[in-house]
Amino acid sequence: MNLYKGALRLVVLFFFYGVLCAPGRAEHADMPRSKILGVTIWVEDGPWGKVGAEQVETALYFVADTFLGSLPQQLVPPVIVSHDPRNPVVLYDRGPNGEYRVLLHASQGRWAVFVYEFAHELCHILSNYGAGTPASRRSHKTNQWFEEALCEAASLYALIRLAEQWDGSAMAGGWKEHAPALRGFAMQLLAEKHRSLPEGQSAAVWLRNNLGRLRASPYQRELNEVVAHLLLPLFLNNPGAWNALAYLNLEPADAWNSLGQYLANWQKNAPDAHSGFIGRIISLLGAETGGAPDIVVLSSGGADR
Repeated sequence: MNLYKGALRLVVLFFFYGVLCAPGRAEHADMPRSKILGVTIWVEDGPWGKVGAEQVETALYFVADTFLGSLPQQLVPPVIVSHDPRNPVVLYDRGPNGEYRVLLHASQGRWAVFVYEFAHELCHILSNYGAGTPASRRSHKTNQWFEEALCEAASLYALIRLAEQWDGSAMAGGWKEHAPALRGFAMQLLAEKHRSLPEGQSAAVWLRNNLGRLRASPYQRELNEVVAHLLLPLFLNNPGAWNALAYLNLEPADAWNSLGQYLANWQKNAPDAHSGFIGRIISLLGAETGGAPDIVVLSSGGADR
């Protein structure tokens, strides 16, 4: 598909999937469902700019609700969020009681950036980041790029869903006025030309041409964002599919398996209810087990970003 048709299609997806597939609202319009269910987010005081930690915390609960509201299990360990002037990141090293530790760069009430950053890091947590990966080899996860693409899709998804929710007439607490910023940021990102496949090229062919680079370095954003662009419509049309992230990265060798085996393990470990959805991702990427072998190149890097 050419760039014009691709951008037009995403605009249609943005508005129509949002109407058709919006998840149910929380029981109380001013309180996210995840907070009611007991998911704990602690935002530490810091240089958040003109907003306080309590406001940031409320916004992050809304982000969590877009994913956790339909999960079969609660996220038991608390998520501790701190400000950091560098890049947002979820740390491998957890707190003394197993707390997840997330660093965000956003500040000054730029809620679209808060939503974008936290959704990405929360996606890593939901995807079992670091599971079964020894600390000495965490920099060599050759399938890390796929998780990064998933988490970019999660960021876009959260922007779209919260723009809808905050724009609702029942929304209290002044969040409604920020909905246009979330929507505008999402549309700005979706319109970036590098996110679309080259004209006339299928996802499977594109991935075969770029897989070596992705496995060599998982943080090549422009490549990850192409895959995120492909995954986003699947999740917009199947909001409950975020539950499937709980079954990713469970096999000890998943960090270094071929892509086909990595995704096959995800499908095998997930309940039958998610098998068809994961199968659509496998088919979309042309990553069936037994297909063309992956090019395995070890990468260097740090914690998931």
